[in-house]
Amino acid sequence: MKKSILFLFFLFFLTVALRIFSFFNTHIINKDAPLYLFQSMVIHSGNLTLLQMCENSSRISVLNLFSISIAFLYNFIANWEFAGKLLSLISSIFSIVILFLILILIFKRHLNDYIIYLTLLIYIFNPIIIKESAEIFRESFFTLFILLGLMFFLVGLYRNDRNTLLFFLLANFSWLLSSWIRIEGVFLIIFTILYFILHLFCSSNRNLYFNFFLKYSITTGFIFLFIFAFAYYKGFISVEFSEKFKLINPFTQPYSKIIETLKFMDVPSPSPYFWDMVKQNLWLIALGTTIFYKLVPTLHFSNLIFLFFGFKNLTKNLKTIRFIDYFLFISVCYTIIFYYFCFTKWYMEKRYMLPLIYFLSPILAIGISNLTNFIKNRFSISEKKVFLLLAVYIMLTSISKISKPVRKDLLYIKQTANEISQMLSPDHITHCKATSCPDLFLTQDSRILFYLSDQLKIPICPKADSHINKLRFANEEKIIEYIKSKNKPFIILKRSFFGDKVVSISNHLNSMGFKVIITP
Repeated sequence: MKKSILFLFFLFFLTVALRIFSFFNTHIINKDAPLYLFQSMVIHSGNLTLLQMCENSSRISVLNLFSISIAFLYNFIANWEFAGKLLSLISSIFSIVILFLILILIFKRHLNDYIIYLTLLIYIFNPIIIKESAEIFRESFFTLFILLGLMFFLVGLYRNDRNTLLFFLLANFSWLLSSWIRIEGVFLIIFTILYFILHLFCSSNRNLYFNFFLKYSITTGFIFLFIFAFAYYKGFISVEFSEKFKLINPFTQPYSKIIETLKFMDVPSPSPYFWDMVKQNLWLIALGTTIFYKLVPTLHFSNLIFLFFGFKNLTKNLKTIRFIDYFLFISVCYTIIFYYFCFTKWYMEKRYMLPLIYFLSPILAIGISNLTNFIKNRFSISEKKVFLLLAVYIMLTSISKISKPVRKDLLYIKQTANEISQMLSPDHITHCKATSCPDLFLTQDSRILFYLSDQLKIPICPKADSHINKLRFANEEKIIEYIKSKNKPFIILKRSFFGDKVVSISNHLNSMGFKVIITP
């Protein structure tokens, strides 16, 4: 008992230590962070009209629980960057704690405690999870609510008593809150309904699942009434869904039409049939992108061995370990949703996979158990030595990716913000306080505007100019003409983007009265 408590304290220490290291090893915020931080600033200031004035996307114009939570933390910290990163840090730590409770709930009668500890170690040392714990992205916070709902749902299933209705309600409420962070959270409610319906048709114990389905349906109905009771949340749902469906509507998918024309273009190819084959296999490219380019690296390549061994004797485990099929079902459903999104939008990020790799945790735990037995029997090694060997393997295969500094080469962004703050007149600052000054700065990187906001304690619209990126290979006259047409007094130009001609462009603009700052 004492050993188990010591192991748990050690694992918790590792969880916190690795995430704090990543926190201070991430030197500059990510590109999307200014969107959320600007909304947090506006919420904190109470001047919500700025949300519409500086509308960049649905994340800006409609209140998001992520931004609200950052604004709350700012009351105690008084540093926007620190508050945003701290929210992700806390979310990541508590996600590991909730995962432990979920694994104990599922496997307390089936697996050795050390198997559960090794499973936790996979998630404690996962490079993507650690990286996201120090980023101002929604995914860590979103995953926390997904796991919280999952824990409540499982408690309801395992208890199967008068309190089950309450736990189902708590689960749905957690998933409701998660969908206020990322709209995909609502799919957990839908997947769970489908899971019960599937069991009503396929399970030998239909009465049990009918009872669950009835209780869950009652709580789901209540939750959807709750959604429509709040205007802001209803607005978030409608805006996010409409934005997503515009992107993933297969009838407006432009890429197949583009591929159609490629065979008539002078594009080098290995054979005259190459583009025809690409067009016919777009579905396979999207599948490969989703599984092999995003899911597998997020899980981490070295952990694939545990996943493979997890499918050994899976049919037997499905019968002996209760509700393990639920994790398989939601994993498959979530993967299908990702695949469809990738196929229609041709865009996918590893951080989107965080909930999915947590859904795979029971399979990984079974895989560790199967691999442990295989090594023990094949090489006549004691169980403790196998545990130690696997623990070292998990840590060593991850530590090199964890230790790399993140965006240290972009520290000039903070210096640029400081340089601009010295150039602003009192009139400019007064103007910014009144209108969030979207008409003062032309920049390709909204992070400069965030750090300027942070220094001046004024919400500055995080509006980077994306069109200027299209002028990379244009001549100087065209670039200067475009910048002049914007009529913004402060111009920030990237040397790495415009090359040697950036000096000539800067001199020309300076002679016209613009204040030009050149960044690396």
